[in-house]
Amino acid sequence: MSSDVTTAHHSRWLNGTVLGIGLASLCADWSHEIATTVMPAFLATMGVAAAWLGIIEGVSDGLSSFAKMASG
Repeated sequence: MSSDVTTAHHSRWLNGTVLGIGLASLCADWSHEIATTVMPAFLATMGVAAAWLGIIEGVSDGLSSFAKMASG
């Protein structure tokens, strides 16, 4: 009897909304990691100097910090 209650309790929180949010989070993290991994090779094929990668990353981190500060 107690295993039925435990199984019913665990299956309630795992619904379509939780799975959808989890899948969206997975795709967002995956796309960010892929873009971060591929960007240096992409810039190298365009003949851009390595310093530009640092500038791009610095601006990205700065904007992220300002957004976090503004949102609290």
